[in-house]
Amino acid sequence: MSPGAGAQRHWVYRTVEDPDDVVVAVEFPSVDAARSFVQDPGLRDAMGRAGVQGEPHVQVRDEVEAVEY
Repeated sequence: MSPGAGAQRHWVYRTVEDPDDVVVAVEFPSVDAARSFVQDPGLRDAMGRAGVQGEPHVQVRDEVEAVEY
């Protein structure tokens, strides 16, 4: 993830049953920054170059709570 894209940090999750099933969560400073990133036409191309097959499922979500234990 490029800091130039406005991302602040990211997480990569992989299912134990299928290591090819991956979820990437990316934190942005605002919902508008996230939407801008998702709407960038180069995103799909970059995902393809990274090995993403098929149509990726992309959603913008707003954090409502975070608790550390």
